[in-house]
Order: sequence, then structure tokens, then C-alpha cells
Amino acid sequence: GTMTTSPQNKVYIIYLIGLIMGGGWACPDNSKPPEKAEPSSSLVAQPAVPTPRQKPELLFSLRIHESSGAISELRLQPEAEFEIEPSQRIEVLANQPLVDFRVRLMDAQERVLPSDEEIVSDAHGTSVNIQLLSPLKPANSLILLVDSQLAHLSNNQGDTYDDFRISLKVRGEPEKPAPPPPPKTKTSKKKAQKRAKR
Repeated sequence: GTMTTSPQNKVYIIYLIGLIMGGGWACPDNSKPPEKAEPSSSLVAQPAVPTPRQKPELLFSLRIHESSGAISELRLQPEAEFEIEPSQRIEVLANQPLVDFRVRLMDAQERVLPSDEEIVSDAHGTSVNIQLLSPLKPANSLILLVDSQLAHLSNNQGDTYDDFRISLKVRGEPEKPAPPPPPKTKTSKKKAQKRAKR
């Protein structure tokens, strides 16, 4: 019984393989032309109707080199107020390569604070290092303004933006004027010597 059916089984299997292979060869050939046509037609259509390039968002942040030695970072929102620690060096960071712009740190009366500035700009963004000539005092109110030297604030791609302005408040209690030093007398020297001995 088994000897006679096995050749038939073999023939049947070969026949099936032939069908599958034949079908396998036929299917891709039939389905390929429409598949090829669709991507090529859409590729042709894309350059013909250029999509407008979206203007990248302009974002600013501050890196504050605090008087304590710590460094803190703030993400800035336009027209908002932020508190910062007393410091003498502030970096203004933008995520766009800005052109023809200026960064000004001003007091509450909009007088520019004397400082040395260093601007570094590359394809990824712009940083302005502001080294103040005197440290920021606690409780001082400041204004940070990034604006254009021309008509509009713009990046190197020609995208234009509104001027960027925020208020800053330096943390801490206002400093009291230092009392005048007491006149030096012999008694104060003696007290100092006694303290030293302890």
C-alpha cells in the first residue's frame, strides 16, 4: 500500500510547488506596475506644489552664573517676569542663529547696565555672554530686551520675529546702606585683642 502512494504523493507535491512557484512569479509581476506608478507620480507632484516652509519657533533661555558659584537655567516666555539669583554674568541663549540684533539688560528706568558682551552664533543658535561690570543687587528689577538693529528681529533664513522683552527680579532683600564705620578708639582695639585671645 505505502509503496504505491508515495510516488503519487511526490507528484502531487511537485504539482503544488509548481502552482505556488508559478503563482509566486505571476503575482509580483501583476502587482508591481501599479505599485511603481503610485510613488513615482506622488514624487513628481511634490516638487510641483512646494509646501511653504514653516517658520521655526524662536525660543530664549537664560543661563545665570550665580554669585554663589551655582549655574541655573531659565526657559523664557515673552512679556513674563522671572526671578533670578544675584549674579554678575548672564548668558542669553536663542535656538535660532540671529542676525543684526542686540541684547540689552536694563534697570527699571530702562538705563542699560554697563557690561562686556560676547556673541557666539552658529547654525544651531546664538548665545550672548553678558559680563556685568558690577554684580546685580538683591531686589533689583531689570528688563531684558532682545531687538533688531534694523526693522525686525530675524534669523539667518530671513524669518522675522517680534522683539523679545521680559522682566527680571533679583531675589533677596534690598541692601541697606552700610552704616558709617565707628571712629577708631583705643577701647575698640583692646576689645579686638581680647577677642583674638579667646
